[in-house]
Amino acid sequence: MLITILLATLPTWAIGAFGPVSGPDGETAARALLIRDGDSTVAALQIDPRSSEAACTWIIPIPGRLESPMHQLDDGSLESLIEATDPVYIEGAEDIIGCDCTAGVSDTGTVSEIRNFDRQLVVDAIQAEVYGPAETEALLADIEKSGMDLSSESEAVIRGYADLDWSVALVRLGDGVGWSEASPLLVYRYSGDEVVVPMALSPHNTDDEMQTAVIIADTGRMNPTTSKSTKPRLGTPMYPSRMTREFYNARVRIAIDDAGGHAWVLEYANTLTQLEARVREFRQLLPPRNVDKVFTELQDAGMLSDDFGFDPIFITRWRTFASANRMVDERFGLADKDTTYEVFLDEDDFAYVSSATVLAPFFLMGWFRRRRAI
Repeated sequence: MLITILLATLPTWAIGAFGPVSGPDGETAARALLIRDGDSTVAALQIDPRSSEAACTWIIPIPGRLESPMHQLDDGSLESLIEATDPVYIEGAEDIIGCDCTAGVSDTGTVSEIRNFDRQLVVDAIQAEVYGPAETEALLADIEKSGMDLSSESEAVIRGYADLDWSVALVRLGDGVGWSEASPLLVYRYSGDEVVVPMALSPHNTDDEMQTAVIIADTGRMNPTTSKSTKPRLGTPMYPSRMTREFYNARVRIAIDDAGGHAWVLEYANTLTQLEARVREFRQLLPPRNVDKVFTELQDAGMLSDDFGFDPIFITRWRTFASANRMVDERFGLADKDTTYEVFLDEDDFAYVSSATVLAPFFLMGWFRRRRAI
């Protein structure tokens, strides 16, 4: 059985800021995992700068005080968790309607399949200097020495972190992250249970659109509290299943547009136990994924407490596209209800495709026109 994993070409997205280049030459990428552990939070971040000049410095805002040295982790376990939460559809669903046939399962590749994350840079040791709220001037001086040319707006953001009692880490990436590789998967633990995706410095790396994705593990479903949240209206597919990736991502954009131009799109919400059951359901159709391995590895690295493992562990995944003038530090909090959600299109969803296939080019043309207007 042939299983097809569709690659998505993604626009720019990042967390924090990197340099010394003033902006990327290609499609920057990033991914994040945030875990609340008692009165502390564990973060795992990774970037793919896609710059022709090596990115040697990474500025990371921290909503609290660092509790342990920063650590690099192999990104394979995070990859498994991301892939397991991907939107999924039946490949060739319209061809098996009305017969007892089998088909493969494909995912939309919206986050996990990014070119350079399979070429993770490994450094001998993470060199990170962390600056507290009273050390802002020293931080700005060291950023300038690193070759990064921050705008006055970015400097104002960094000064504002001192007022919030945040820390800022200046991470040295050895000889730098080149065009064809990603940064180490950087993990750290900080005091406080404030779950934040630090995007306010991201405009330093682009004056265009950026995409950000985050998976959050907590005792319940986590929703954005800084910005709006939404879900794509998928409706009844009127296109061949092979076009699902394009149409799904188009619906994500339309959902954000309908929410006012800036919102987080929900892509998965359920317990870790149910996520493992989802993987088992597709175990004969997709490569096996050990979705809880990342938590074990974080415990082994001393990032998660020995008694970590609240029941249930709830996994929530969000994604957004944001223009540079709308990028802020996005906060997340527990929802009132742990409503579950996943994207899975099976053969029943494609029941009307055979009669509508001829219309697909016209629907796609309408989407391209809509996208230009976004």
